[in-house]
Amino acid sequence: MAVTLIITGGEGPNYIPVSLDYDFVIASDSGYDKAKELNIVPDLVLGDMDSTNYLEEIKDSGALFYPRDKDYSDTELAIKHIESDEYILIGGGGGRIDHLLAIMALFYRYPAPKFWITADDIIIRCDKTVKLNLPIGSDISIMPISSPAKVDSDGLKWELGGYTISNSSISLSNRSEKEEVVIHTSKPVFIRLPIQLLSIFEKML
Repeated sequence: MAVTLIITGGEGPNYIPVSLDYDFVIASDSGYDKAKELNIVPDLVLGDMDSTNYLEEIKDSGALFYPRDKDYSDTELAIKHIESDEYILIGGGGGRIDHLLAIMALFYRYPAPKFWITADDIIIRCDKTVKLNLPIGSDISIMPISSPAKVDSDGLKWELGGYTISNSSISLSNRSEKEEVVIHTSKPVFIRLPIQLLSIFEKML
């Protein structure tokens, strides 16, 4: 299955793991700027281009331009252009809270990303079971995507034991107490790790 890498505006990581597997790259608006920082050449550039510092360069790239006053965010436009449900999202961190919430709201209407990496966070989609090999004491949060989920765990300080993860009850700042942490969920959830674990996350890919 083809995997698309979407690089969007907002704060993103200083690098992405070389083992991250993708087939096609979409940069939305100032995601083009981040792509340049990461030395990634997008296959497609799109958006209203109101945030990029490379407008003239983008004009010569065959980009898809959209009006600033539109019904879709630049990130949503990128998701609408993916060829399969599997994608990786880079960026979208920091900045305005409404922009962050707007991204989270997309996952009620579209599939959630396989991985989402911002300047501060590594977010892993867990559809059923995920095993994580982490240093003991690593910070872990578990968040809902679009539906409440019953989550079990092995290896956390506060084991979940069928705890319901929902918009009103997330597992915030839990910690690993074993070198292998296993998360099992009835519905897809996001697992958040701090960006400082990016090199360790790379080894798990």
